[in-house]
Amino acid sequence: MQNVNIDRMLKRLGVEGTDAFVQCREVMARADIISRQNRTNMAASKEQSVLKVLSQELTWSCRRGDCRRLTDLSSRPSILVAKPHCQFCNGSNDRAALERLASKLAAAGLSRVLVVGGAEIKHQEIRRLSPEGINWRFVDGTTARSERHYRDDRIWADVIVLWASTGLSHSVSVHFWKTSGGRTITVRRASIRQLAEGISRHVDGRPRRGRGGCR
Repeated sequence: MQNVNIDRMLKRLGVEGTDAFVQCREVMARADIISRQNRTNMAASKEQSVLKVLSQELTWSCRRGDCRRLTDLSSRPSILVAKPHCQFCNGSNDRAALERLASKLAAAGLSRVLVVGGAEIKHQEIRRLSPEGINWRFVDGTTARSERHYRDDRIWADVIVLWASTGLSHSVSVHFWKTSGGRTITVRRASIRQLAEGISRHVDGRPRRGRGGCR
């Protein structure tokens, strides 16, 4: 039977630091994957079981300050891992910013974000990187439609974002300015991180209220 070195395996999985190695070994021993915590090697066939149990029992976070703070929201103990293995950002500034936005929206009792403008490829990337808790809708900012066409999306949204510098036409954006409750903001930078940060700043400045607020 082929064996693997446990510390080398954990490092390959992205685990960093002596404390994190100890935590992982404790979890592995409780799950009977290894017979004792100070084992040097284990059966290579158990590697997938290790990954599964560590993912279920621990919160994987990189050294990034925002990601470390997000571990406070988890009920599971956290371990330090390399950025590409971080469950919050996966090494991505965009994903980290979207994670922070999700937390702020949840705290404010909001979830529905309507983005006016931006390329389709950016829309797809936002959906791919976003955590649960943010409901996105996107409006083509290049081709104007009738007022009636935009009405349902405008009423639906908790936050309306005019994503400037992304080919957004005034003939489209004009349909979203006259909204109640100060729900419409403009983000003038084209990156996903800056979009998320702009929405986060807006949410920070809103009164805390539930869905009963005016539209």
